[in-house]
Amino acid sequence: MFFELFIALRYIWSKKKSRYMSFISMSSLAGVALGVASLIVILSVMNGLETELKSRLINMKPHATISNKDGIEYWENLSNKISTIPGVTRSMPFVSGEAVIGIGDNLKPVIIQGIEVDQGPYFLEDNSFFISGDISNLQPYSNRIAVGYALAYSLGLDIGDSVNIMIPSVEGGIPSAKIKTFLLAGIFEAGVLEHDSSLAIMNISDASILKGLRGVPTTIGIYLDQPLSIANIQDQLLNFSRNDYVYSDWSIENRSYFNAIKIEKIMMTLLLGLIVAVATFNIVASLVMFVTDKETDIAILKTLGIEKKSILKIFILQGSIVGISGIIAGNIIGLFLAINAENIFPWLEKTFNFNIMPSDVFYISVLPSEVRVFDIVLISVISIFISVISTIYPSYRAASVLPIDSLRYE
Repeated sequence: MFFELFIALRYIWSKKKSRYMSFISMSSLAGVALGVASLIVILSVMNGLETELKSRLINMKPHATISNKDGIEYWENLSNKISTIPGVTRSMPFVSGEAVIGIGDNLKPVIIQGIEVDQGPYFLEDNSFFISGDISNLQPYSNRIAVGYALAYSLGLDIGDSVNIMIPSVEGGIPSAKIKTFLLAGIFEAGVLEHDSSLAIMNISDASILKGLRGVPTTIGIYLDQPLSIANIQDQLLNFSRNDYVYSDWSIENRSYFNAIKIEKIMMTLLLGLIVAVATFNIVASLVMFVTDKETDIAILKTLGIEKKSILKIFILQGSIVGISGIIAGNIIGLFLAINAENIFPWLEKTFNFNIMPSDVFYISVLPSEVRVFDIVLISVISIFISVISTIYPSYRAASVLPIDSLRYE
């Protein structure tokens, strides 16, 4: 093996090798490196995107809900029973519904959410998400409201402004709108455009009065210690949702969205994998040309008693070294780009004046990246396998060279 490796390395680094052959070899190496680096970066970004979106979407709302638009009678008993389920950290009542918010003719659709101030959604448990105002301002019967920064900007609102909230109602069988005025007491930035542009928070007492619910909540929000493992207790939670209750959780609400991300991840992997495949064809082409160029050397080696399998090993090693070198280079480049993606991509956006991650599409404006060891190992192993397989045909052709034909005119 050491003899074959020595000859293979001599062929790779030989100064007598033509410039064209050197260019083909280096382009093969560069192609493999580019393909591997691209796969690592794209998979890391897609992993980061999926994790970041899950984290943000999970923290924005209760992990699961049981609701009834007409209100949940005896909700305290139901909430206490739900809290006994292993894995449930707490359950809380709130009132939610669709409404219209605005000043004058400037109207926007909004989701109102009435909460108990001391038991608000996780992202509102402290004031770190508030740009202006304070969550403690949302006291019972205060007629105060907090909205996302994007919604406030679109309506031209500031702290202390009065806004009208309109909800649909039916009086005497005639559809109408119930209008109530609230004072803006807070502006928050949740980090998810859906909430920043269409969510309004108020005290549960005010929301209940607004919807005419006689003080009962429309929804029980359920929080888990392991929200990503919600499938383990879904059946238990479903037992509490009778025919007149509707059960939902974060995985159900966002199923199609995360399925779309997985499909995009698979398609991007397949498309970028073609770069590695094309690069391996370059390895095949370079080895075929190299074998043709070195037929005399091969014939001499055979004349000196070198076995056919040794010739086979020489050229398999030569092609494999080129491929593996490209894979190593691709890993280094890919890991560097993936680890520093949060700094590199903003620089690219600023330099070339384009937006890689539109916040209205992906809910986030910063490109996340999450490097997973499994992905790196899988990409490397598959790339090595393809690179080695691609050397078999030209190596077999080299091993089949007949000395008498190659040396006849030498």
